[in-house]
Amino acid sequence: MVYVFGKALTNETLKAMTEYQDMITTLEERARVALMMKNSVDKAVQVRQQVEKLMEKAGRREATICLIYNATGDTLTLVTYHDWSGQIGFTPYPPKIENGQWGVFLHVRNAATSDASLVGAVAYRGKNVAGEIRDWMQAWKNKKPNKAYSEIREVDHWSKDDGNRTWGLVYDKMNKSSIMNNERNEGGSSIVVIGNDPCSIFEAIMHTAQGSPNPNNFLGSSLQC
Repeated sequence: MVYVFGKALTNETLKAMTEYQDMITTLEERARVALMMKNSVDKAVQVRQQVEKLMEKAGRREATICLIYNATGDTLTLVTYHDWSGQIGFTPYPPKIENGQWGVFLHVRNAATSDASLVGAVAYRGKNVAGEIRDWMQAWKNKKPNKAYSEIREVDHWSKDDGNRTWGLVYDKMNKSSIMNNERNEGGSSIVVIGNDPCSIFEAIMHTAQGSPNPNNFLGSSLQC
């Protein structure tokens, strides 16, 4: 089952709001509203309920509960993913996350190995503030000290057949990061944060370069495994 929560913020849904009925809604405006409504009551309740269910299923063992929020003003579509250790759990990567929606998935220990670390990454394709197509990569390392890392690059940057050289560079940069990382590049921005426990929340917000979320206002800051 794919877990995506929240009402998509499109031109149609914005025009249904009184304050936007007579406005021309641009990608930048859709992104701004999505960022503003990130923690709206209905979305927050849905995500918290789902995270609690995932925590229960994870059983307080090694697990990374990943939350991705789309505030780019347009649809994000799954491009690729990479596992250094661990694997996707019973919730697959959402193939599509609409503007204004949360995507939720679980990254868990690989039962076939003795490695308890959970290190992975996922890349989504979306538009930057100029409407140009870019790929957005979010990576997490759930092995103390935990790390979070993000990059925004050209299309198919992480889909290259280069013997995992590109992913090796990501791993090296992630190791030099911390539990929070803020990326601004290619006309877009993303901010990622992870907890510092074996069962941790990883939260990523993808947005345009015109605004930044408050890092103290992440859902994960009030959620514990």
